[in-house]
Amino acid sequence: MQQDPENSEASAGGKGSGRRSDDIYRVIADSIDTGAIEPGARLPSEATLAETHSVSRPTVREALARLREDGLIISRQGSGAYVQQASERIKRIEPLASIADLQNCFRYRVGLESEAARVAAERRSASDLKGLRFAYEAMNVENARKRIGMEEDFAFHMSVARASGNRFFVAGLEQVRAHIAQGMTINRTLSLESKTPRVSKVQIEHLAIADAIEAGDPDAAAEAMATHLRCALNRLFEG
Repeated sequence: MQQDPENSEASAGGKGSGRRSDDIYRVIADSIDTGAIEPGARLPSEATLAETHSVSRPTVREALARLREDGLIISRQGSGAYVQQASERIKRIEPLASIADLQNCFRYRVGLESEAARVAAERRSASDLKGLRFAYEAMNVENARKRIGMEEDFAFHMSVARASGNRFFVAGLEQVRAHIAQGMTINRTLSLESKTPRVSKVQIEHLAIADAIEAGDPDAAAEAMATHLRCALNRLFEG
């Protein structure tokens, strides 16, 4: 007899509907972040998503509701859910135009991301930790291939923000994504060209963040993030 996903979901893989909705949220959000699902694209229907992920439609609705709250998708009555255009999600800030701009962007990130890491250490789920480790390993792969890996670096920081469970941390990073990308691209390029082991030092900093969040240590997570960002700023000017 075939089991009804509506009733069997809580026992599937030992996960409840909340955890399953987290997984669906992460898959779709990561696809949007990486461009696999483009702005303006229509998402599959609730029924299709439920069948694809072997979950109930209420679980899919939970994930979609969170995606709407985070400003990643918009629902159109009678039509379905669509990925928000970037211009609709956020108001773009002018590109970085000076050294002072670059420094101020890092100061903004220290305040925002340190607190995001602190809250993530308190609230992270098993799914969040899985996403964080996946992002960390993706950077290792790019480093081994001698690639810049800016997208993977940004994905790691977004994973921390999402693990906080606070959509405003996510929106705060998304708002300055282009500016963060500028700093990351310069920094990671310099690290690849450096004769000193800068790439490995950066990964040690990222690992410290992930370890503190997994250990549930808010103070250590906040300090690890602040240290990483301050070191990143220093590396820019060393370069």
